[in-house]
Amino acid sequence: MVDKLEWLNNEFVQRVLQYNEYDTSINVTNISVKPATSKGDNYASDMYRVTVKYTQKEGKTRVNKETSIVCKFEPLEEDARKEAIMSMGIFENEIFMMSNSLRKMQQMLGSRLGANVLYFRMERPICLMLEDLARLGFRMADRFSGLDFDHSKLTLQSLGKFHAASVALCEKEPKLKTLYQKGILYEGMPTEFRFFFVSAIKALGDDLPNWPQDVKRYQNKVKKFAEVVYDRGLAALRRNDDEFNVINHGDSWTNNMMYRYDENSKPVQHVFVSIVRTIFRVQLVN
Repeated sequence: MVDKLEWLNNEFVQRVLQYNEYDTSINVTNISVKPATSKGDNYASDMYRVTVKYTQKEGKTRVNKETSIVCKFEPLEEDARKEAIMSMGIFENEIFMMSNSLRKMQQMLGSRLGANVLYFRMERPICLMLEDLARLGFRMADRFSGLDFDHSKLTLQSLGKFHAASVALCEKEPKLKTLYQKGILYEGMPTEFRFFFVSAIKALGDDLPNWPQDVKRYQNKVKKFAEVVYDRGLAALRRNDDEFNVINHGDSWTNNMMYRYDENSKPVQHVFVSIVRTIFRVQLVN
């Protein structure tokens, strides 16, 4: 599908690089577009890596260089998934979060929380162009193995910074408290996504007989919970201004984060790579 996007060409990418580098001498000679994630890693978006070959003037000579950009699109296929994602408006939410709020939060902290936005396009298909964190040494943890103590500690430290900076930002810009209202569950959510939560709990209940004895006894309770999980989730996410509220990331699981490692393969830095489900609520949402 991405090969049908005529605007994603050498000239367009050249303008993006020139704007971000403050250098009109940049001349893009070739771009190559390939999927940036494995199949199944992303449901709410289509992600591509654009590898760029270009020349740039340094002094009196032109130097050959290469870089890459991550392009995050709303779903490109015309199907039910795209229709549901578009109806939720989550891409518009993420673009404002990453290009505006997150940028200001990082300035307050003096440290990185996520990728820098290079460009965003609000025409269909909506596209968010980000710096490629892989070039800076970041990579995802294994979603099947989960996070060990070192990964978890870094993650919680980043969430703490995220929360603290968001509180300071909301004091300066109170309108953000009402802007970020669509978390992972919300009133009026498309039927397809409500079904996802219900069917996931039902599937767990169906599988419990295969689990150890001390767990399988909860099968009936889990199946009953599936019937009320959506309403219970909404109740838990209702805003209470007597609580300590922050802008929550809202979906801080393994595939929405990346880590940089030292020479001993120990994680030393954490960043968020997808910030779609932001919601102003009590910080325990995360």
